[in-house]
Amino acid sequence: MKHIKSYPLNESNVHTLTREQEDFLDQYCEGNWEFDEDSGYVNVSSGFDCSSRRVKDFVGIKFGIIFGDFNCYHNLLTNLAGAPKEVNGNFDASWNQLTTLEDAPDYVSSDFNCTHNKIVSLSEAPQEVGGSFNCSNNELESLEGAPQKVGKFICSDNLLKSLVGAPPKVAEDFICRNNKLTTLKGAPKNVDASFDCSHNELLNLKGGPIYAGGSYKCSYNLLESLEGAPKKCKSYFVCVHNKLTSLEGGPEIVNKDFECYNNFLETLIGAPKEVGGNFDASANKLISLEGAPQKVGVAFFCNSNKLTSLKGGPSEIGGYYDCIYNPLISLEGIPLKIGMRFNSDAINLTEMQWGFNGFVNYLMAGTEKGRKLIISILDIKLLNAELEKDPANIMMKLKKVWNAEYFKEIRAKLKIPERYKKEMDLIGDLGDVGL
Repeated sequence: MKHIKSYPLNESNVHTLTREQEDFLDQYCEGNWEFDEDSGYVNVSSGFDCSSRRVKDFVGIKFGIIFGDFNCYHNLLTNLAGAPKEVNGNFDASWNQLTTLEDAPDYVSSDFNCTHNKIVSLSEAPQEVGGSFNCSNNELESLEGAPQKVGKFICSDNLLKSLVGAPPKVAEDFICRNNKLTTLKGAPKNVDASFDCSHNELLNLKGGPIYAGGSYKCSYNLLESLEGAPKKCKSYFVCVHNKLTSLEGGPEIVNKDFECYNNFLETLIGAPKEVGGNFDASANKLISLEGAPQKVGVAFFCNSNKLTSLKGGPSEIGGYYDCIYNPLISLEGIPLKIGMRFNSDAINLTEMQWGFNGFVNYLMAGTEKGRKLIISILDIKLLNAELEKDPANIMMKLKKVWNAEYFKEIRAKLKIPERYKKEMDLIGDLGDVGL
């Protein structure tokens, strides 16, 4: 690459470059470089890239301003001596052997990446990063010294027990997964995008953000409470694989999915009132759907629980209603309308089959277990109205359950036209023998 040497202002204090240093710059600079003999700094008009070259150091060069990206990742660097003071682009020193950020740039306009090193302190980190600051996969026990003005902040896969020292606000995501956090004290109060504290040792969410503009994920912790969660979540809220026995303290409105499966919930008291996407409470210990959101935009999952009825469940579902692997004996509480399909161990009905006509048709074509469940939700008034309009048709559809013990209560309330009573008993007998 072309290089320019500036003229010194003071001949008695002249810095020079060795042939090795000039060759190093020519090899790795992506644009012209300029050596200031007064200050001894090298400025680069475009990017610099010595990545994956087994570089141990910058051969004594001191970089000043880089007008582009500075990439020195996947090398053998043990320190950043000579690193640029200012980078007008990305700075990437990941996959080295750094233990500190001493001599790191003072300012990076885009992303700063120091992942996969052995860094134990952020005390020399830049205080302003225009894009993301990613210090994941290091040996950090503290965030003291972290940049205070940043876009995205990622500190996953460290040894952090606290977030004290973290930036007070981030313009994008804040991700602190896979640490040893027992508290969210020190977390930013406002996260404009997503917040993810999954895979830690948290018992509650106190001290966490009160606002998250994207998703809020706190899965795989030891959570016994959602206290401290934001009241509104603009995207997904995910608290799966914890020790929750209650959803109280959680968000009241979730614009997309709410996932709380694999916990110890017995009811859904405390769940958001409205969920714009899926609601998934599978694999808990639910004995009641009390507290469930009444409006679910897409699918409602409560499979693999201990439910015997669906009382308390949502009244409006935009997609699937899945309640398989439950010991249901009643469908009391089902919504009047579903968006796509209802799935249980005994019954699978599409949107087109849902409703009174579909239920009556099922009594003729469904399984014995399924018929018992359908009987639990049959509307007697509607059934009598249909009997009055078309007794022959309805009687044929009731023949499989006519003599069943579980149908006796409903049968006693039916208003069968007198001329059809004897015929109905015969039809019931034929149904008993499979005719």
